[in-house]
Amino acid sequence: MNQEKEPLVKFRIILQHVVRWIEMCLSAFIAFAVIVMFVRVVLARTGSIFSGDVTVTHILTYGMNLAVGVEFARMLYHHSLNAVIEVVIFATARQMVVEHLDPYATLLNVAALAGLFFIQKFLLKPKTVAVKADESEPAVEFKKLKCDEEEVVEAEKKQNKDQGTLLKPDQT
Repeated sequence: MNQEKEPLVKFRIILQHVVRWIEMCLSAFIAFAVIVMFVRVVLARTGSIFSGDVTVTHILTYGMNLAVGVEFARMLYHHSLNAVIEVVIFATARQMVVEHLDPYATLLNVAALAGLFFIQKFLLKPKTVAVKADESEPAVEFKKLKCDEEEVVEAEKKQNKDQGTLLKPDQT
């Protein structure tokens, strides 16, 4: 019975790695595209800014589009609900700043942003750091504390000593 599941487990692990690499490549491609677009915008609009051909709305449109692109690439890389909510916050803020909406739509956007900030602050779990001693053991999670790095290292060492395993350095 255990031997029958082993190929399935190996296939699932291989599939997870392949999907993760595809996501990483997509994230890198989006980050590269954002960098190229940033350079193009700076080079194309620098002369226009001084000559008066570009309005603040154009600059905000390009800037907010680049910010949303950066956040989207970060979301693909980090795989967290917090990153997804940050992308939605940036996209909603971009819509409010760039597009000229009627007062009711603006009020709905403000309410949506307030809801997103509420969710981010009170409903999401605190960020954790998963640490594995080796691939055969499950990850041990530590809550990120607002303290200096030495205290976190000491807490990890104490947790490690209690479990009797060795930690790999810096797997955040």
